[in-house]
Amino acid sequence: MRHLIIPVLLLTFAIFGCKKENLDFNLGEELEITFKQEVTVNDNAVAIDIQFVDLIEDSRCPQGANCFWAGRAVVELKIDAQTTMVLGIGDLSGATDTPYVSFSDYGDYTITLLKVDFGRDNHQGKAEKYTVTIRVDKR
Repeated sequence: MRHLIIPVLLLTFAIFGCKKENLDFNLGEELEITFKQEVTVNDNAVAIDIQFVDLIEDSRCPQGANCFWAGRAVVELKIDAQTTMVLGIGDLSGATDTPYVSFSDYGDYTITLLKVDFGRDNHQGKAEKYTVTIRVDKR
């Protein structure tokens, strides 16, 4: 029984000792967000929580390939745990029923998608390897 106490204590410390990384930014700063990460953008007394929750599409041409279409990357962001926003970069006017945009308004703010990166070539399409770069500006 005694040999179980130490692993249980270590597990308890690991679980309760972990803190959420505090990632606070200000308006106008470029924010890099990894998949499933949440950041906070501050504007005086207003705080906007933003999380990169889904990679909807990445049809951009892989490096070194010859493509007919430049493609696009489309992601979903969750804003303040209640609103979702779908933003894209690249050829957003492609043949689709859904017109994607690279920026959208949220209250008094505009959120702009600046970059979608998948790291190394072999990670394209693997959402958990992606980062997005956004900017939040006051309208």
